[in-house]
Amino acid sequence: MTATAILSPVKPCKKCGGSDRVPSGACRPCSAAAYEANKSNIRQRQKLYREKNAAKIAESSKANAHKHKPKRRIWAEANAEKLKADRAEYWKKNKERLKVMKIAYWAEHGDQLRSNARAKYKETYDPDQTWAKLNPERNKETTAAWRAANPELRIIWEQNRRARKRATGGELSSGLTEKLHTLQKGKCTCCHHPLGDNFHLDHIMPLALGGSNTDDNMQLLRAECNLSKNAKHPVDFMQSRGFLL
Repeated sequence: MTATAILSPVKPCKKCGGSDRVPSGACRPCSAAAYEANKSNIRQRQKLYREKNAAKIAESSKANAHKHKPKRRIWAEANAEKLKADRAEYWKKNKERLKVMKIAYWAEHGDQLRSNARAKYKETYDPDQTWAKLNPERNKETTAAWRAANPELRIIWEQNRRARKRATGGELSSGLTEKLHTLQKGKCTCCHHPLGDNFHLDHIMPLALGGSNTDDNMQLLRAECNLSKNAKHPVDFMQSRGFLL
């Protein structure tokens, strides 16, 4: 014979008279109110506990990851909009603190994170399924907007790309054009006229002649001077302009 369980009615809460209970049996509204009233103290106790038992918590989380990950994934899918709103609100309230934490984290783990990203990219890369291939018009607009908003970074990127294609090694640092502009006092190293806005970032010893793609091999030239120099040896070029004779 099978016994049929007889469910007893939920007793009303003595404080609020409600019957909404959590699995442990406590009244849900009263528990929520108690938490709100003591939120700061509870969070402080939780913080102290985590600091005191960090190793134990990490070990437990690792050992039970296979149990928690599916549950978290299901919850995240069911509460996607709420999760997105909560994250946006949290970022808004803690923006500056999170930026400092992110910079510190990347300073400590940046090399490993970049290595992991490159390895994952190589495993999953499909040249026909990249975002740029799937969204050509939007990619064109985004690229044009980035180039217009970041002229200095665009120049650095283009020179680094040239060096990679030639396999010369070396990589220019960000902020280089601003540093050179200050060192050269805003003047072209070839003709000594003001650089203006349409200046070029030039390899002193051209890559075609074995020059390195490093900061100490770079100078700023006016567009006319750089186009005239092209891939000439720097001594030959300056002699052709009447210098170094």
